[in-house]
Amino acid sequence: MGVNFTEYRQEYFEKLHDAFLDAFSKYFVSFRPGKEQFYRRIHSKLNILPELSGLAMTEDHVESFVLHTFNTYQNKKTIYNGGTGTRINSQGEGLAHRLYEYLFPKLKTTGAERILLEVVDKNLRAQKLYEGLNFKFTRVLKCYKLTSPIDSLIKEIEIEVGEWDESLNANLSFEPCFMDSSNQLPYNLENERVLIAKGSGQTIGHLVFQPDLGRISQLAVHPDHRGKGIGKELVSACQHQTQATELTILNIPESELETTDTLEKMGFVNEIDQFELELII
Repeated sequence: MGVNFTEYRQEYFEKLHDAFLDAFSKYFVSFRPGKEQFYRRIHSKLNILPELSGLAMTEDHVESFVLHTFNTYQNKKTIYNGGTGTRINSQGEGLAHRLYEYLFPKLKTTGAERILLEVVDKNLRAQKLYEGLNFKFTRVLKCYKLTSPIDSLIKEIEIEVGEWDESLNANLSFEPCFMDSSNQLPYNLENERVLIAKGSGQTIGHLVFQPDLGRISQLAVHPDHRGKGIGKELVSACQHQTQATELTILNIPESELETTDTLEKMGFVNEIDQFELELII
């Protein structure tokens, strides 16, 4: 099979989408986005940079892909891997490894300190790939789903639709994962809704989510107002405003016990764990 390595370009989008569906057709989690959702994911939510992303192509198909973006995260210039995959019939041929070898010279010219990614803990094939590229484990991230309804109980709290503002960072107890971090979030604000919790006229918490997907990007309550059920009120409001049948919140650090305990008490179920991996470049 003759394979050509090239940068991603939008003209390859439909072939990339087809390759993505094939690569993840037997994955641990069902994820089969339509073209519109996939386009929004890679071009808005992730803000994938074509010059840092690579495709392994035959004449008719994208056989393998590695998609990257760039931002400052945890005060470090970071390249983030927003997706790696290989068509099922081409797996085992080392295409993803060869794509990284093709991309490394470009990635090293960015001035980035590292490449960061997540991999599902059960995905041993992917872990072997990244270990072979010298990625190192950094932490465990937990992914949650909520299907049961939450009732609103605190009448003194007002929940209103607002706008994203950097002052909301004061509510955060930890920096969200790269994709939902405050530096990355603005790329997708046209698809996100911001809910603001107010008490006595003051902002005391916020929740950012994608209404059509039920995907929560940020959920945070100001330190002075935690333990009062405000997060629960925000989630309840989110449930009433989403078109999805369930809510998801991804990549909560395992070490953030206050947050994971709060989510689980609300009824969120920890469905998947991911390993965060890092490669210093």
